[in-house]
Amino acid sequence: MLVFFALTTYGQQSLDERAKGKYSEAQIASMSPEKIAQVNFYYSKSFEVKRTDKCNTCPDPDPSDIDITVYENQRQPDRRVGIMEEKGRYRVILLSHTELSAAYDRIMNEYNSKK
Repeated sequence: MLVFFALTTYGQQSLDERAKGKYSEAQIASMSPEKIAQVNFYYSKSFEVKRTDKCNTCPDPDPSDIDITVYENQRQPDRRVGIMEEKGRYRVILLSHTELSAAYDRIMNEYNSKK
């Protein structure tokens, strides 16, 4: 899975750049470190991006350019789903809701074990 982060720093906490437009400054300021980690996971690791055979000479897709919220309504409960980008250059493969929930739980457990 290709994963790249674009981060903005808010004090000691960093938030994925793509999330900034989805939350108000007040919401961001009130986020716990574990919530920020979950949001970052959503925007950077809740999907994979793969180049299609149709575009072997295209540059590798940059996952940090993907606004995952555009594809969110197609995420499935118990299986991954692949969505072809409109120009056919790459596929966005979404983790299932079950996988996403398990990842959020792992993040919470990691933070809770540090307390």
